[in-house]
Amino acid sequence: MREWQAKEAPVKKFDYLKPETLDEALSLASQYGKKAMFIAGGTDVLVMIKQKTISPDVFISLQKILGLNQIQFDGTLKVGPLVTHRTIEKSDLIRKQFSALADAVDVLGSIQIRNIATLAVISARPRRPLIPRPLCWFWIPN
Repeated sequence: MREWQAKEAPVKKFDYLKPETLDEALSLASQYGKKAMFIAGGTDVLVMIKQKTISPDVFISLQKILGLNQIQFDGTLKVGPLVTHRTIEKSDLIRKQFSALADAVDVLGSIQIRNIATLAVISARPRRPLIPRPLCWFWIPN
């Protein structure tokens, strides 16, 4: 008879916190420090966890925080961390004044993915490409 052995879990356990205000989110980030990571859409997070690129103990979701899903332009384009690729794709402002951005998100994944995915600028990887990681063979995390 063959003895069964458990393999290493594909993902380590983590806490998923859902603050309702920006102040609460910032307080949690301060409390957990480098052990925490903000999460918006999260479409690339599971891939990065499985590839051991990231391994936070705590995810701080921004989903319940009002006002983070807005696009504003006052001479500078401001895209909130909860603005989805689909919202960017459909924005008249972005189509007219920032067409390269609209064109870029227009070809990323399916509509289902674009309805969830955000720009991921909150992942503390400012040089990160807009191309989803599984399709970007040359992307090396820093």
